[in-house]
Amino acid sequence: MGRFPYIAIHEQGDATSHVHWHALLPAGIDQLLIEEAWEHGEAFVTRAPSFPDLEVLVGYVTDPYLFKYAR
Repeated sequence: MGRFPYIAIHEQGDATSHVHWHALLPAGIDQLLIEEAWEHGEAFVTRAPSFPDLEVLVGYVTDPYLFKYAR
């Protein structure tokens, strides 16, 4: 199994209270490598095909924390 840098943030869903994780990973990492590295069930991957799409994903993952801790 390979190694790769990442940023991961946990979240508890509003509707179901289901705890899950969001992770930002380098582009080009194989889906199988991500699932093998995770080892805690399924890994759902959303890829950003463009820089604007990447900005949206980064904003989604970091927004609750930036808002909470930026003050």
